[in-house]
Amino acid sequence: MVMPQYQQQSEGVIRLKLISNDILNQLKHTLSGDVWDADKEEFVEDENKEPMLNPKGVNYIISIVASLNSRDVRLSNLDEKMIRQMALDTENQITDVLFLKKEEFDVDLSYASTIVNTVGNLVLSSLFRALNGFEQEKMKDIARVHETQQIIPPEKKVGMFGKFYAR
Repeated sequence: MVMPQYQQQSEGVIRLKLISNDILNQLKHTLSGDVWDADKEEFVEDENKEPMLNPKGVNYIISIVASLNSRDVRLSNLDEKMIRQMALDTENQITDVLFLKKEEFDVDLSYASTIVNTVGNLVLSSLFRALNGFEQEKMKDIARVHETQQIIPPEKKVGMFGKFYAR
């Protein structure tokens, strides 16, 4: 079944709003010591920059952030106090892990505050999407527009002569 273009665009917007892999991908590259190449518009390895921790440590931190950046959490209805507490708990958890698993994750402790602040800020900004059900309400608005578009599809544009010769 072929969907009309307006329906495909609406569903694409919903999918994009719910997918948050770009944040996790950016964090992975940052922790791995990659840098953004504006010309290539992608992350590249920098031979002069050491990773902040090894791949096992990067994966561990990504898994913590992913659980807080999930669709279920973002579609929740959280108050500001809860959001700030969750972000603080995450920062404390990351701090503990960096020191307790220093050898296992090959952590460069000179990056510890950078890691904690980066993760904390990402988690906080992601969680703020759930402030008072904000993301949930936006999804409802998109769904309403989508339903309206299905009921009343946009009119096809007809040239000036098409109006006179329409069949």
